[in-house]
Amino acid sequence: MLELLIGSLAYGKKLSKILIALLEEGFIVENGGYFLEVLLKAQKHIGGKDFIDNTGYECFINSLHIDDYIDDDLFVQSLLFVRELSSKWREFNTEETLEIILSQTDFGFNIKFHVVRIGEEYVNKPKLNDFREAVLILQN
Repeated sequence: MLELLIGSLAYGKKLSKILIALLEEGFIVENGGYFLEVLLKAQKHIGGKDFIDNTGYECFINSLHIDDYIDDDLFVQSLLFVRELSSKWREFNTEETLEIILSQTDFGFNIKFHVVRIGEEYVNKPKLNDFREAVLILQN
C-alpha cells in the first residue's frame, strides 16, 4: 500500500536532504530497545525505566514531527520518509518487525515507530476509528 500511495502522490519527488540526514546514522540497540541513533542522542536524558515497556520507550524516542524539519509537501515527505525508514530497517534487521505509525497533527505529520513485541502495543487498533486525526499504521 505504501508504494501505491507514494507512486500516486509522490511520483518523481525525492525525500528532503534534511530528512535523509536523520536516517544517515542508522539504528542502534540500547537497553533492549531499537532506536534511530540521531533521535536517541537527542533524548539521552530519558531512560527506559521511565516507561512501562520497551514499546512506549521506543515510541517516545523514535518520534518526529515532519513539520519541525521542513515546511512544504508534508504528507508526501512523510510518506517518502516512512519508505526510506522502512528500507533502512530491513538493511539493519531482518528478524524483527517494525511498526511505523504516521499520524496527522494540527501542524503536519508525526512519525513514531517501534519493534512489534508480544503483549505490548502503542496504538489500540480496535479503537483506531475513534482517533480524531488520520492515522496510518504499517508493519515492516
